[in-house]
Parts: sequence; C-alpha cells; structure tokens
Amino acid sequence: PAWSRTNFAIGTNISYGRLFQTMKGESELLLERQKTEKALDLIGIQCLAQGKIYNHVSLIAGIEWRRATIGFQQQFKDTAKTNLHGQIIREKINAQSVSSYDTGTISVTQYRNVNRNHYNHRTQFNIPIYLTYQFLLNNRWNIQPHIGIGIPVYQSFKGRVVDSVKNLFVLSEYGKNVAFFPMSCSYRYGMEVVYNIKDDLNLNIGLSRNDEFQSWGDRDHSIREKHGSFQIQFGIFYKLK
Repeated sequence: PAWSRTNFAIGTNISYGRLFQTMKGESELLLERQKTEKALDLIGIQCLAQGKIYNHVSLIAGIEWRRATIGFQQQFKDTAKTNLHGQIIREKINAQSVSSYDTGTISVTQYRNVNRNHYNHRTQFNIPIYLTYQFLLNNRWNIQPHIGIGIPVYQSFKGRVVDSVKNLFVLSEYGKNVAFFPMSCSYRYGMEVVYNIKDDLNLNIGLSRNDEFQSWGDRDHSIREKHGSFQIQFGIFYKLK
C-alpha cells in the first residue's frame, strides 16, 4: 500500500486458492499415491509489517499460517451377507403330480464397490518476506506487484497414505518421517490492486503464485513431494502515525 506521510504500516492478508502437488521417486508406491491422492486447496493468513525503503519500493515481512488439503481416496470391493427369508429351498411332487414347496432362509453374499474419501493436511508457520513496487494510478488506486520468499519455521502433518502396493488397506501416517531440515522454502510472486479508503487505511485484492524450491519426503520411502499454489488474497493495511 501507498503511504504519503509515513514509511511504516501494519496489516493482514487472507488467501485461498488451488493447491498443486508434485511427486517423484523410484518407489513402487509412487503410482499408487498418485492414483489415490489429489491436491485440493490452500488457505493462509498473514500478519505483516511494511516499511518503505526507497521511493516506491517497500519491504514487507511478518508471520504466516498456512494449511494445505489433499484428498485421499480408497477404492475397494466390499462383501456383505444378507439373509433372505421365505425363500423356496425345496420342491416336492406327490403321486398326483401336485407340487409343494418348503420355504426357509438362505444367505446371499453381495459385492459392492466402495469409495472412501479422507483428507490429509499439511500445516505450516512461515516467515514471508516480500519486495514490492508501487505504480500510482491516482490518489485512490495503485497497482503493487511483489516478489519474495517464505521461510518455514514449523510444520505438521495429519492424515493417511497408502503404504503397500499389494494391499491398499495398509496405510501409514502422512508425513510421519519428513525431516524439517533442509527447510522447504518457497518463492512467491504476484500482484495486488490497492484502494485507499482514507489516508491511514488501505484495502487490497490480488493474485499470488507460490512454489517450493525443493522437494521433501518421508525418510522411509524414496518418494519426494513438492507443493505449489495459485491463490486470491484479500488484505487491509493500517498506516502507523
């Protein structure tokens, strides 16, 4: 955001968008994970501080919470036994060729295809750092592209993934043995449209693209994973007097 009488501001951004998941490796589980997992969305909240460093150039930094959601689907055949009552189980014909029937209960095995949906989550706390440049349109509107990085300081995982090619019921915890170091930093770029509500308050809306520099993975398998996202973000900034 633009500030005519001060060089500092604080604000918050809320973002939501499409998550991208890339997996690679030589493990035989790679194909099964690609078949059973689907990247869904990414939501994020940022608390930021902004300082002007040169003319229209500003530095923005703060703390960020993000949660990625990945769908996990199990497909299998299920069996169930059903008892059918009052069924004909025997036919008898007497000397006069008259038929009579014995009835009873029979057990029938039924088969069905089952799709079971689960959701995996990866939660991160990051330190985002951006450089922005401000293009003034008039005294109310400006356009602000940005480029930067996200440095993770904490992450956690929740969910299940397939752990066997022969038996899809064998699952392991998602991200169970993922090492935090080396850190999976991300590069970020995008653009915002900023509206000056009044001298000390700005609203912004924009688009942002995020991608991790390197892949990460579970130490028990050779599968490597990397996330990216394309998001829309809304924010508000307040000028410090």
